[in-house]
Amino acid sequence: MMNLDKVDMKIIELLRNNSRESIQKVAEQVNLSRSAVDKRIQTLIQENVITGFTISTCFDQRLSPSDDIHSYLLIKSGSVDCKQIFKHLKSAGYDFQFESIYGEFDCLIRVNSTRLPLLYEIKKFIIDIGGIESIHILPVLDIKHE
Repeated sequence: MMNLDKVDMKIIELLRNNSRESIQKVAEQVNLSRSAVDKRIQTLIQENVITGFTISTCFDQRLSPSDDIHSYLLIKSGSVDCKQIFKHLKSAGYDFQFESIYGEFDCLIRVNSTRLPLLYEIKKFIIDIGGIESIHILPVLDIKHE
């Protein structure tokens, strides 16, 4: 996987929030020329960092905005130390909480999203470390308030 700098991460964040945003508007927000941003996006696509552009639907927002929307990833780290997984995720700028746990799994990651494309992106990012035994994705479908 290619090394991503802060500008690449900002471009990804902007496109994740609105995949139909114009290249010109993205360029203005990262203080680069339109052609420079276009070239970066094409490189991100060629390197399989960006694997597609998606739309959101009403079905993606099943919980109200005031609810705590999140998912969990359970990881059997195999030959990889949990600290290494944490550092790898932190370097990518994902919004998460990380815990080392005892039992069948070694790491518990809480991701502040239920968007499956993002969760699979994070899963692939972790697998790319190598040596990971398994990862289970657990999106929270509903939150009960009493």
